[in-house]
Amino acid sequence: MRSEAQKEADKKYRARTKGTYSNLAFPLKTEEREEIEATLARHGVKKVEFLRWAVAELERRGGLN
Repeated sequence: MRSEAQKEADKKYRARTKGTYSNLAFPLKTEEREEIEATLARHGVKKVEFLRWAVAELERRGGLN
């Protein structure tokens, strides 16, 4: 159970960061998601780090081809 001080801190955090973050979601087959997560875990890479790297790499290469 969260204390009143924790609840107040949560409220201030939400107010301070409102509009700063949003989620990016897309469907994957469960097996595919598990494989991706396992690969990233083996390399010590978080999902958001990988996504940022992949987008930068895509820009660097000028596309997928």
